[in-house]
Amino acid sequence: MPPPPPPPTRRPGWRDPGRTHPLSPWLGLRAVVGELLPWVFAAVAIGRVELVPLVIVVVAGSRLARWARRTWSFDGEVVTLDDGVVRRTRRRVPVTRMQQVSVEEPLLHRMAGLAVVRIETAGGAGRAEVELDALPRHDAADLRAALLTARAEIARAEVTRAEVERAPATGGATGPEPDGGADAATVPAFATTAPADPPPWAPTAVAEEPVLRLSVGRLAVAGVSGANLLVALAVIGAAFDALTRLPREVVTEVGDSADAVVGALGVALVAVVAVVAMLVLAAGASVVAHHDLTVVRRGDELHLRRGLLDRRETVVPLHRVKSVVVAENPLHRLLGLAAVRVRSAGGGAGDDERVLVPLADSAEIDRLVQVALGRPVALDGLDGAPPAARRRRLARRLGPLAVVVVALGVVAGWSPPLIGVALVAAVVATASGLDAYRALGVRLDDDVVVVRRGSLVRRTTVAVRHRVQSGRTSASVFQRRAGLATAHADLAGGAAAVVLDQSVARCDELVDHLTGARAALGARRPM
Repeated sequence: MPPPPPPPTRRPGWRDPGRTHPLSPWLGLRAVVGELLPWVFAAVAIGRVELVPLVIVVVAGSRLARWARRTWSFDGEVVTLDDGVVRRTRRRVPVTRMQQVSVEEPLLHRMAGLAVVRIETAGGAGRAEVELDALPRHDAADLRAALLTARAEIARAEVTRAEVERAPATGGATGPEPDGGADAATVPAFATTAPADPPPWAPTAVAEEPVLRLSVGRLAVAGVSGANLLVALAVIGAAFDALTRLPREVVTEVGDSADAVVGALGVALVAVVAVVAMLVLAAGASVVAHHDLTVVRRGDELHLRRGLLDRRETVVPLHRVKSVVVAENPLHRLLGLAAVRVRSAGGGAGDDERVLVPLADSAEIDRLVQVALGRPVALDGLDGAPPAARRRRLARRLGPLAVVVVALGVVAGWSPPLIGVALVAAVVATASGLDAYRALGVRLDDDVVVVRRGSLVRRTTVAVRHRVQSGRTSASVFQRRAGLATAHADLAGGAAAVVLDQSVARCDELVDHLTGARAALGARRPM
């Protein structure tokens, strides 16, 4: 048997325990203020203002002591973090258990040329198992590259070792013959003493392949057509709430001034100003959060970089992608745009949505789906739901509306305004029900399932079949009476692809197809 492959290359730069940057204790302003304020308020409350400097010194000393006693190292296989002043803890994270290694640059860190390295594992419940706050920017990038390279090297070495162990059983060569005979072509590369080429586990430079990049204009449109409008509304509401909490004299003066302005310009102009302010806030929030959003493919990883004040980079290993979700609200459908989420397996609960593109056109969506899933996937051409599902969609909307209208009519009387409002609401509910019925659809491919549902927000989910952990069907009393059921494909991490209101036979077929022969689909990605 040939000798085993050499261990992965080691990077000596971080073998010795080291500390984060000396500015680390002071960059987390929120944490610093959170530690100071209770003690400062307590000193002021008891009338001992002279204790405030002492409190500042104690808090500063405490943070310095924690920083001095917090060290980390990386020996090529394991990241070790020693922490604690009185009670010491040691945390060891092997690179083979790392799910995500991200580099973030909050505003203060960027101003100081620093960055935060976050290492997450499957058992971290969505939180970083190791957080190095902060390192010089170039060191953070080098450390992240070293961690990912070490993980890939160990994985290659394990695969090579497994191939070597299987070689005698499969009739492979056990080494070169003494005369350098004809079987030399089948000898593994690591069996030679002086290979001319680098071994397969040696790290190589990987070029970036652009996937998409959003302009400032696209980000602004995403802000004014998505959930950021609710954020802007909350900000304006908070401003009005703060105004009402001002002293009575100030409120009276502001109210008199507002009456004068409203009397001069009119209520309509004030409403227009408020709407414009909401749109500007929504667009600005989107631009700041997703500034220069760029998605690239680097080897077998998908990288997303974004942010104006806080620069963030998110990495998704493509072999861990479990689903891609395309979401469209009515305005997005009118503009031919949609938001896209790429979900990966292995993240903590509620924290597995690693790549979010707030707005993309159809060509960009097709490109992102192709890169994330390893092949093009058509999002149309789905099989619709049976006619019984249309009646059910309408009943689910018109039934509650009828109950409310009848209750109001019995209590308040059947006045013409109530009847008019009820008719308008019935028309809207009917249109919504028909739209929800048209949205229902499903298609089974060999390696993915495409599911579509929703009315106000229509979601198309492309789930990877070998990521389906289990399948089940369910049916309510009303569904059983209509001969319908719902199929659930449970994915890793608690997510699910739900197929609504299909026939019972179709749901059973879906579950059997998704859960059958899972083991045969382990190698799904011929990249």
